[in-house]
Amino acid sequence: MQTERLLRLIYRPHNAYCLHIDASSPTELNRALTAIADCLDNVFVARPAIDVAWGSLSIVHAELLCMKLLLGGLDRLRDVTLTSVI
Repeated sequence: MQTERLLRLIYRPHNAYCLHIDASSPTELNRALTAIADCLDNVFVARPAIDVAWGSLSIVHAELLCMKLLLGGLDRLRDVTLTSVI
């Protein structure tokens, strides 16, 4: 799975990560990414899932969900990096 490989490459225990799983993603993908997030204290899954359409405001909505989740759960947030995996 491409998302899992990306997370393995960039993961650092002192950083926080937020995953938005598209509402139209297969259930198996949703379960796999949620299981990864459940194993790591600094990986979160944004809810509710949004049906993201490229080139629309739904992308921004999904990113804002992650930022809100990270800002609400962390004492200090210095940088935000947005990465999309298709």
